[in-house]
Amino acid sequence: MPLWYDQFKWIHFCQSRLKVFCFYCMKASDSLTRSTTADQAFVTSGFSNWKKAIQKFKLHERSLAHKNALITLAVPKVPINEQLLREADNTRRKHRQSLLKQLSALRYLLRQGIAIRNDHVGGSNLTIMLQMVLEESTWVKDGKYQSPECINEMIEIMGHKVLRSLIIDVQSQKWYSILADETRDLSNREQMVICLRYVSNEYEVFEDLTGLVQLDNITADTIYSALKDCITRMGLDFANCRGQGYDGARNFQGHVKGVAKRFQDDYPAAISVHCLAHCINLCLQEATRTCNCIKQALNFSMEAIQLIKLSPKRQVLFESIQKQEGSQVHGIRTLCPTRWTVRTAAMQALITNYRTLEYTMQEASDGSDDCSRRASGVAALMEKFQTFFGLKLSVLLFGITEQLSTTLQGREINVDDSFMAVKLCLQTLQRLRTDCEFGRFFKSVKSQASDLCEHPVLPRMRRPPRRVDDGASPHVFPSVEEYYRREYFEAIDIIKGELERRFAQENFLFARQTEELLLNSANAKPINL
Repeated sequence: MPLWYDQFKWIHFCQSRLKVFCFYCMKASDSLTRSTTADQAFVTSGFSNWKKAIQKFKLHERSLAHKNALITLAVPKVPINEQLLREADNTRRKHRQSLLKQLSALRYLLRQGIAIRNDHVGGSNLTIMLQMVLEESTWVKDGKYQSPECINEMIEIMGHKVLRSLIIDVQSQKWYSILADETRDLSNREQMVICLRYVSNEYEVFEDLTGLVQLDNITADTIYSALKDCITRMGLDFANCRGQGYDGARNFQGHVKGVAKRFQDDYPAAISVHCLAHCINLCLQEATRTCNCIKQALNFSMEAIQLIKLSPKRQVLFESIQKQEGSQVHGIRTLCPTRWTVRTAAMQALITNYRTLEYTMQEASDGSDDCSRRASGVAALMEKFQTFFGLKLSVLLFGITEQLSTTLQGREINVDDSFMAVKLCLQTLQRLRTDCEFGRFFKSVKSQASDLCEHPVLPRMRRPPRRVDDGASPHVFPSVEEYYRREYFEAIDIIKGELERRFAQENFLFARQTEELLLNSANAKPINL
């Protein structure tokens, strides 16, 4: 009999009655008594026919009553409606967890600036991330909450949550300033970015983006209405605005109907200051437009970089020549199309790779297409000393202004620090404007250019047009050094003059005086009115 327990797990032996019963059928006897297929010998009376025990055991195990008893004991006695509710709760719980993971994945993509949807065959970036983090694949297969409308709604909800927390911080500090600028995006739509600048109780400066606003046009009326609408929606008081920061466009800084003028007419405490970094950008633009030496150097840089960067064939040719010469320096860098103060690295890369670039242009000029003719022209320009001198002078002056621009864009810089940074930059330029500094610079450039291009010569002086020619003989430079001395001094004078003019803003000086008044008052120093 002990072997029967191993073969038939349901056997239950009653020692008092010396009979065998079915454990499962006895447990489910209430339901089996109504069944005509129930074997009562294994339920009530007991089985004791030991000769046919194995045969009867197998027969009972295959009976419908035994199978029903197993099912009855396996399935809990729960009403069907309660089972449906429980299953619905489990489904909702799983979906809620999947949705939370989808929101986490979406937040990660937004935080890292990664595209949510793309043209990948295996699915979008969001779908691939969900396949990695979700244990239940049916959520991804069913595409729940993954339509463009749902995704955009989730993004909008997240953005509103961030914006509400930001507005609470601004309202708690009360005073704030507005920063705004507009530009055209890739879809050819005018977009205006609006930022808020405020200071915490710990004197920590914050500049936070509050959103983009699509504009129908870029008139001052439209921009001013969009600004007021955004500030009103954020629940901020216009009377608490203490500053405005825009670029130098007429629609922003116009002295009659510009956005800054209109805002300050309604709220006089909102002082408008022209963006200091943009002022430096305009200074360099003016120097490039006026100084012939720097203008030619930038035109050459633009042409040479485009010929290399816009052609994989010439890029490979340049890199192969660079390897043959054993050069370990970096390659050519692209010029920034809008920010002039970050072009120093691109022009310095041209100087460092001057010989390699010259060999590349000479080989690329072997052809009859338009690019070959352009490469031939660039190679001819590289043989002139004037080109190399213009690059070195641009790197010298652009490097100084780039350091100033980096300082002025610091988050914790104040008005007095900005004024001192501009003053130091002007002093640096003034120190360079001496015959001794020019002689040192010209000697250094001439020494470096001795193996790269031709010796410096006086350029051919063109006669002025007859309509402006007064008959006087043109000025003749006594030497090559005198000609480049004029170019050197002219570039420095233009940048110095533009810096002094653009940083002598009335509101900028007023802001500096206000800051000085507050600091002296806080430090118990005498106030000079």
